[in-house]
Amino acid sequence: MTPQQTAQSVLNSCWDRSIPVRLPRLAELMGARVVIRGGSFDAGFDCKGRVAWHGMAPLIEVNAYENSIGRRVVIAHQLGHFALRHRDSVPDTVASFAADATDPRDRDANIFASVVLMPEDAVRQAHAQGRTPNQLADAFEVPLSAMTARLQELGLLA
Repeated sequence: MTPQQTAQSVLNSCWDRSIPVRLPRLAELMGARVVIRGGSFDAGFDCKGRVAWHGMAPLIEVNAYENSIGRRVVIAHQLGHFALRHRDSVPDTVASFAADATDPRDRDANIFASVVLMPEDAVRQAHAQGRTPNQLADAFEVPLSAMTARLQELGLLA
């Protein structure tokens, strides 16, 4: 399955249709747990996020220094690594989240994250209500750049 199909499958089976998508709940239903790492008591955690495996149980670790929007992007990206079975992925840095990420696993995780954070039907419905890209980004709790890219991808913005 493609990253888009995998993300849609996850949404179909685990998403409660809430906007913004409740990522910790989605992770729980997928069999993963989300924890915040880093900060003054955990200075050794120096990446944006990663999937740590404890046997067969995945733990999504997110850097405490990320803001709330950044945490959502990191969690969705890490869920992508988990759902796409990237068991050998490395901790993610800023470059992992770029549109032109060099690692194909990161590119696929980014695609997965976009679909999960901004489900097509929900974006189309909110857009049809006349919401601006800024309003949509606020409602879905994603960066404006991510919402703009998603709207372009869906043919809703020139």
